[in-house]
Amino acid sequence: MKILRVDDRLIHGQIISGLIPFYNISNLILLNYNLPEEMVEIYKNMMSPDIKLYIIDPKDDIPDKDFSIYIVENLKILKFFFQGLKKIKFDIFNLGGLRNREDKEKFLDFIYMDKDDVNIFLETISKFDFRQINAQQIPSTESYDIKNILLKRSKDEKKG
Repeated sequence: MKILRVDDRLIHGQIISGLIPFYNISNLILLNYNLPEEMVEIYKNMMSPDIKLYIIDPKDDIPDKDFSIYIVENLKILKFFFQGLKKIKFDIFNLGGLRNREDKEKFLDFIYMDKDDVNIFLETISKFDFRQINAQQIPSTESYDIKNILLKRSKDEKKG
């Protein structure tokens, strides 16, 4: 199982108590640059010792590991990692939370995006072959077909 997740909170309780046990995750791969060392320490202290944490910069090789969640803060940052992610076969592309509301449109209670975000999302799903694409906070909450929500909104905007 390999999950590519976009979540503006990066690593938090929903990841630790929801996703890791549900998918039997053993690796958290944080795709980020310029992450303060104190945040890295906080993340390490949050996790069980049997979970391996990797902090990856866009210039680094991205490990291809089974039972992993690859987490990135937003879609704009994700684009910096496209080249390194090409070799990885993901099962799920998950939008877990994009809550920054400034100058963004609400698509779901936990998903706010601007036109650039939508374009990067569509570019991502065209570049990678995901078995499943969804917006879902944790496995026990409702899963939304975010691709169709975005495409429907685009068609409605063109009509109006």
